[in-house]
Amino acid sequence: MSVDRFQKTGSGILVSVLIGLIVVSFMFSDYQSFTNKVGSSGTIAKVGSSSVKVEEFRNEYNRQIQLYQQMFGKELSQQDIDGLNLKNNALESVINNKLLTNLASEVGISAGADEVKQEIKEISYFKTDENFDIEKYKFILSRNRLTPNEFEENILTDLKTKKLQSIIKTFPISSKYMEQINTFKGQKIKATMAKITLQEMFKFVEVSKDEMDSFLKNDANLARVTSKFNEQKKQLDQPEQIKARHILLTTEGKDEEKVKAEIEDLAKKVTLKNFKEMANKFTEDPSGKTNGGDLDWFAKGRMVPAFEEVAFNMDAKTISSPVKSDFGYHIIMVEDKKAAKEAIFEDYKMQFTKEMIQNSKNDDAKALLEKVKVEVKAAMDKKEITKLEALEKKYGFLFEKEKEINRLDGTSGQLSLSDEQLRTLFEKSKTNASKEVQIFDEIAGSIIVQAAPFVGEEKNDNDNEQDKKVLSQAISNKLFQSVLTQLKNTTTIKRYGTL
Repeated sequence: MSVDRFQKTGSGILVSVLIGLIVVSFMFSDYQSFTNKVGSSGTIAKVGSSSVKVEEFRNEYNRQIQLYQQMFGKELSQQDIDGLNLKNNALESVINNKLLTNLASEVGISAGADEVKQEIKEISYFKTDENFDIEKYKFILSRNRLTPNEFEENILTDLKTKKLQSIIKTFPISSKYMEQINTFKGQKIKATMAKITLQEMFKFVEVSKDEMDSFLKNDANLARVTSKFNEQKKQLDQPEQIKARHILLTTEGKDEEKVKAEIEDLAKKVTLKNFKEMANKFTEDPSGKTNGGDLDWFAKGRMVPAFEEVAFNMDAKTISSPVKSDFGYHIIMVEDKKAAKEAIFEDYKMQFTKEMIQNSKNDDAKALLEKVKVEVKAAMDKKEITKLEALEKKYGFLFEKEKEINRLDGTSGQLSLSDEQLRTLFEKSKTNASKEVQIFDEIAGSIIVQAAPFVGEEKNDNDNEQDKKVLSQAISNKLFQSVLTQLKNTTTIKRYGTL
């Protein structure tokens, strides 16, 4: 049983399903500050003539939070959410869904009332003893401020979108086309790549103290800085944290009284000096067997309540008596503690001021982007990998060395190339220009690539039916993404507010 298994996973939370149509309680406080920005209409974005409501965004945001919590086996901190970029991802997901919904309506895709009813009956959260429970259905919807008509309309929309996706992804592909695709997939080169974005450059733009002082003398600017601090204060506040270790004896499938006797005997033997050694020897938490039961630093809300209630009431450098939780019995050692610290405006005023000034210096950011491009290109020309890694560390851009690229899929790493960029790269790799560093300028920045010379095609006989099926599915997915990209390019999309 791992540490994450006994971390609190949340109780009484309705997990969202499908496109996040079951609304769960909004878990993070900055949601309200965001909804205040989008106006009384509650519209967060516009896709063509269709509005994206805050509720739609909220549903998808919560759905993604639930998904990652299940994946990681723990509740997400605000830092986790920011790192995963869940707010923007959720909004883009809703926009994509709206694009597909609009297209489904345009091409006449429909779903019947019976299909909607059947879809709802299959949702496990509305079942009691494996059967659909109408009262449970109504209760859950009412708790989430949804009427049956609203929910069923959402299900209808989702069914239409899923049908459209199915049509696109199962579009028939000829054998001849498959052969051509297979040939493309066999064309491979290796390349060193860097992607530098304009957005990344803003934070490296120089700002003097005189500029910041002058900026803050303007009352409107000071109000903007204050507003930004107030919006982020709850994330900046530092909660009380403790650094702890534990020894766990599980009770699942065991005689609980016997386990209790064992843990009480163990509690008499552990000391501050031998705790790590004893944890490695006796704990039944697999993740603690090699690190002395280390739980690292954590705040309230990460562990199960019974564990936290004891741990947060202990002094540093003390060991608890046995503690009972749903996972068994624990002995806790608190190594250190950090008191809660409320964020103070003065501590962040200059930081936010600097960021605002930096974000206004578009010309400076563009100039810095060009400077970094020149440095990266020069280092690639000379194959100075150490210099490239130093530049990556300094400016934080994406950098990958010796990555395999095939003509069909592009790179297998984090960096991706457009079809046109791939065509250019492969054409030049077959000529004397293969040694040249290629720079692909985009709206958001630039991709810089140095590819090894093309050495020929790798024979890729896909006689295996499973291989053909996988390749066909990959092509269908690529087609689906192309359709989505085309919809974005031909539809007016407006985003309101700031996430």
